[in-house]
Amino acid sequence: MLHKTNAKVITCYLRGASRFILSPHPGWKKWFPRVTAHFSQALTPPTLHEIGAAKTRGILTAWVRDQMVRQQFETEMEFGAATVPAAIVEQAKARPKHRVLEDVTRKPLTYRKFLIASDLLGKKMARQCAAGVLPAGAAGRNTSANEPTHRISQSASSPCQRDAGSTLGEHVGVLLPNVAVTPIVLMSLWCQGKVPAVLNYSTGAATMLVCAQLAGLKQIVTSKLFVEKAKLNLQPLTEAGIELIYVEDLKKAVSSWEKFQTALHIFLNPKSVLQPATFSSHAEGTAVILFTSGSEGVPKGVELTHRNLLANIRQMLATTDLQDSDRIFCSLPLFHSFGLTVGTLLPLVRGMYVFVYPSPLHYRVVPTAFYDTNSTVMLGTNTFLNGYARKAHPYDFRSLRYMFAAAEKLQEATAQTWSQKFGVRILEGYGATECAPCISLNTPLEPQNGTVGKLMPGMESRIEAIEGVSEGGRLFVRGPNVMKGYLNADANGKYKALNGWYDTGDIVKVDEKGFITILNREASRKQIPISISISNEPDAKAILPEPRSVQKANSYQFLPEPRSVQKANSYQFSSR
Repeated sequence: MLHKTNAKVITCYLRGASRFILSPHPGWKKWFPRVTAHFSQALTPPTLHEIGAAKTRGILTAWVRDQMVRQQFETEMEFGAATVPAAIVEQAKARPKHRVLEDVTRKPLTYRKFLIASDLLGKKMARQCAAGVLPAGAAGRNTSANEPTHRISQSASSPCQRDAGSTLGEHVGVLLPNVAVTPIVLMSLWCQGKVPAVLNYSTGAATMLVCAQLAGLKQIVTSKLFVEKAKLNLQPLTEAGIELIYVEDLKKAVSSWEKFQTALHIFLNPKSVLQPATFSSHAEGTAVILFTSGSEGVPKGVELTHRNLLANIRQMLATTDLQDSDRIFCSLPLFHSFGLTVGTLLPLVRGMYVFVYPSPLHYRVVPTAFYDTNSTVMLGTNTFLNGYARKAHPYDFRSLRYMFAAAEKLQEATAQTWSQKFGVRILEGYGATECAPCISLNTPLEPQNGTVGKLMPGMESRIEAIEGVSEGGRLFVRGPNVMKGYLNADANGKYKALNGWYDTGDIVKVDEKGFITILNREASRKQIPISISISNEPDAKAILPEPRSVQKANSYQFLPEPRSVQKANSYQFSSR
């Protein structure tokens, strides 16, 4: 009809209609939901000549779909919550009893419990630092010869200890593995108006110290159990005057009355978790700091705003059909933007269940855990997916709906193995930490083998020709999910000079349908991989209490086996 009439198109997005009791949407419903209608401008479809009817229909159908996806994204950005904590609280208010978060301890948290824990943790950190008093064990103390070297000595290295008037710094470090407390710590810092800087614990103390100094950290939130079992030497950090705040000590310092009072406040008003400092935060304020590597391996601090994170989350939700009933399995570390934004924050903002697992390198255990949790969405890289395919039973991924792969090129052999053994199509995407991270993605509705999919809605791209390269060019992207900037002055100056454009450094080509194919990465921009060091002892068992066994129907114990990590050190995890 569009082809024959040349009519203009006005699209309409009914925001909130999926919650109407008579809606065919499979998610939760309620009586009298708030529904608003949003109309686009009159849109002119592309003019097509001398093309067959079938091809014309396909092109125009894709065009209309792209306009509707773009409108949904833009509407959510305009009328949705402006900050990540506000978006999470919005879902918590609608579904306080929904089980949203779980780790290998198999103690699921509802939204209400998640907010209670975040409120208690945040207030306890802020009050005790302001009073110059730390929980027992978190401040300096005498250390015996048998204690690990990372213990804080009595040398007044703690800012809270040596200055009774000190407070939590604007940037607070987070040094934790994939456990339920990690998203709670992030939420607690946001609710106190602070910016979490997530440190990569696999890089070693020297690199972490450089990152901490770059971000101006005065405190780092971590766990005694994690530090001891992972054998992290944090002495360089404490000697530099950085305070270590242990979550175990904060938990012990919370009284029963404080728990009751906070639970009552959250029950009556979930928004009470948002402190005045949170309301002063705005969409363009820095939400999180992540660290990546440059061509010489010098860490770069990436500032991602609330708008960046929410834009990428809403881009993913607009281009896929993720539902309330979906269950995300996230084993990618949260210091990686893919694991943080898509694996953890997206389900918290969307209202889905997420299971966080400590390491993606447990090739024998991850498929078992996925099976046991009845998960439907998984994230991975080509290396990890190869490992799972070798160890998994064909039935382990029976419930899988979406398998997203990124961070490295998906090999054809990997895709074929998953298709033949598990009946799963791997959806390859492309991104960078600086883009929060997703730039493009294949979807079940529009998959294109050998490409990394189409650009996310709301993003622009341009390709600059490179001398000596006959096909494709250097990719630059711009959009609401592209970072605020770098902490490094030199790198930030170069980025600002591009007026909002981010230079990916990749050589790509784009076909007539908009699908991106990565051809090569320029030598000066090749990423520096960050290895995940795994000790002889399995990771989950090393840093966490021994979890309960899985369902009896499975009969497997939910514990990593030593064989699953024999070659762990030979694998590397990309920082991009």
